[in-house]
Amino acid sequence: LHAARAALHDASEKLAAAAAERDMHYSRSEELRSQLENEQHYCVVYRNQANEVRAQLDERERSARDLEQERASLMHQLQLAIARADSEAIARSIAEETVGELEKEKTMKELEMRDALAQHRGELAARDALVQGLRDRDHENRATIDLQRKEVDELRRSGTALAERVATLQRLQDDVDRLNKKLNSEIMLKQQAVNKLAEIMNRKDMNPASTKNKSKMSVRKDKDYRKLQQELTREKEKFDQHICKLHRDLQEAQQQILEEQQTKLRLAMEVDSKDAEIEQLKEKLAALTSETASQSSADAEDGDTEQTLEGWLSVPFKQNIRRHGWKKQYVVVSSKKIIFYNSENDKQNTTDPVMILDLSKVFHVRSVTQGDVIRADAKDIPRIFQLLYAGEGEARRPGDAQDTPTDGPDHAGNTVQHKGHDLVSITYHIPTACEVCTRPLWNMFRPPQAYECRRCRMKIHVEHVSEGEGVAACKLHADRARELLLLAAGAPEQRRWVARLARRVQRHGYRAAITNNHENNKLSPREMRTLRLLVRLMFFVAGLDAFKPEAGISERVTAQFNPASERLPSSPVTSIRYTPRTADV
Repeated sequence: LHAARAALHDASEKLAAAAAERDMHYSRSEELRSQLENEQHYCVVYRNQANEVRAQLDERERSARDLEQERASLMHQLQLAIARADSEAIARSIAEETVGELEKEKTMKELEMRDALAQHRGELAARDALVQGLRDRDHENRATIDLQRKEVDELRRSGTALAERVATLQRLQDDVDRLNKKLNSEIMLKQQAVNKLAEIMNRKDMNPASTKNKSKMSVRKDKDYRKLQQELTREKEKFDQHICKLHRDLQEAQQQILEEQQTKLRLAMEVDSKDAEIEQLKEKLAALTSETASQSSADAEDGDTEQTLEGWLSVPFKQNIRRHGWKKQYVVVSSKKIIFYNSENDKQNTTDPVMILDLSKVFHVRSVTQGDVIRADAKDIPRIFQLLYAGEGEARRPGDAQDTPTDGPDHAGNTVQHKGHDLVSITYHIPTACEVCTRPLWNMFRPPQAYECRRCRMKIHVEHVSEGEGVAACKLHADRARELLLLAAGAPEQRRWVARLARRVQRHGYRAAITNNHENNKLSPREMRTLRLLVRLMFFVAGLDAFKPEAGISERVTAQFNPASERLPSSPVTSIRYTPRTADV
């Protein structure tokens, strides 16, 4: 019970506490209810506000979306504007760089233009100076040519004086012939007197008076015979002295003629080289005055035009190319001549050409094969070409080693050059006759040494050449054709030279000269008179050698002299080469 009371007391306390709590909760609930109402009122207000705010929010969202869209469009436009601005900036930078480069290029062009103007003025001044120098040089060359022409005129006058001297020698020859006839008549009279005296002495007459008279007559005839013998001795001495004097005069005349021929040849070569130089100077002057800065003038200065052809070529040093090799020379081809120089400095001097070929005497130009030049290297065949020309069209420098071959053995083999003959040493074991003497030229076991000409096939003893007796000049030497091998720097150069020279030969070569200038190749009457005088001089020399005119001289002269070759034979007046030209006459 106590426990129940305690429990009830507890329960009542709890119930009071619960009632208090209930009252508290009721008041609290009232508060909460009022608060709830307030809250509901506020909630309604807030809901209305929320709805308004939501509406505003929706409107704001719509406006935000619109703004977002506008922002996106503006952003897109901004990106486009930025991209456009970037491209414009890049373009501007490029344009600025281009403008800078153009400014620099403009500056460089202005500097180049100034330099070009200065260079052009300098080139114009230099070309004016060159033109003036070329004109001065042309005047100098013309003055030199005039001087050389005067020298040639002097040489012609001296040639006329020599011709007169030859005529004087011919008159002296006539005097010698007259003296020979007088000598023969004196010898015949002396022989007749001796025969008559012998006949008288052989007669036997017993009459003393007649014997005495005969002895007196014999003494008188002996005196007359001794007197005639002394006169004959004096005449012989005078004749010998006169002959010696004539020999000396003849040798001096031959030496003088040889020197004047060499001087004339040297002057003719100098005139030809001067003509070629004047032709080149005229071409350069025309090119400089017509087109100063054109390509054609540049080509003309390079020497690649139709009028000018020059360059380095090589000629065989000797006959055996493989052993002796080639000799380099500078070649200039003008409209009339082919001129060879040892160096380009000689070409600048134009007074020392080694050889000159007349284009009117050139037959043909062509490339060669291995069969044509068997002694050359196979790799050099595409670079070699050949010139065929007449022998009279060649003019070599006097004193040159190849100009006048000596009468001695050739280094290329066992050949000997003598009076135009190309003699080869040979021995005969079959019957063979010498063409100079009657001695046999053969032997079965021990034949004598002999020579045979490779051109005319003349066979003679060796001693005839060493003694220089009775050997006539070669009949096939004067106007034979010759060949010249030339080596270019390369195969294209060889083709260019062959093509250009072929056109030049076709235009100015031998056939064109024969067709167009047939009348100009004939000798004038004055040249024929000079040739006749020289032939008479040869007759005179032959007569002096034998103390009487030698039989067969006219046939030998006719066989050795060919008017077409314009040369005199080399026997017996050796070392005389007469080459008349129309310009000289």
